[in-house]
Amino acid sequence: MRTTVWHVYECPAIAGWEGVVSAEEHVVMLADRGADAAAIDSFVLRYEAAIEIVADLTSWAGNGTWVVAALPDVERGQMRMMFVVQQREADDPAFIASTTELPSLAAYERLPDASFQPGQRHALAAPYLRRIREVRRNALERRPAVH
Repeated sequence: MRTTVWHVYECPAIAGWEGVVSAEEHVVMLADRGADAAAIDSFVLRYEAAIEIVADLTSWAGNGTWVVAALPDVERGQMRMMFVVQQREADDPAFIASTTELPSLAAYERLPDASFQPGQRHALAAPYLRRIREVRRNALERRPAVH
């Protein structure tokens, strides 16, 4: 069940994403900063939901590297996450899942229609979901013990 409101965009390829890190690097960074398991799990769940909603609503072919960036939500006084995958072919579209609306990408937003059934294409997401869970486990195991 998805409770987070997602905005999903399928836009032309964008070369040279700046200010982003891979989802795996973000998990390791959280662990290195001393984040507890709940904070890391919260990020992993959002990442998994982003992959699933992109698989559900776009023409994503199931390849590419997922990256993440934080976006300010001034109205709520917090940071929101943006997850991006640029497919392997240079001219293939980029896909963005964000927990905050990106008005400059409104023309590329993908909205569910009446026939939308969540989870239709999760086979594409499976390798990414397995990998992030492995990274999460390793990051938590290598954290120093808290006394």
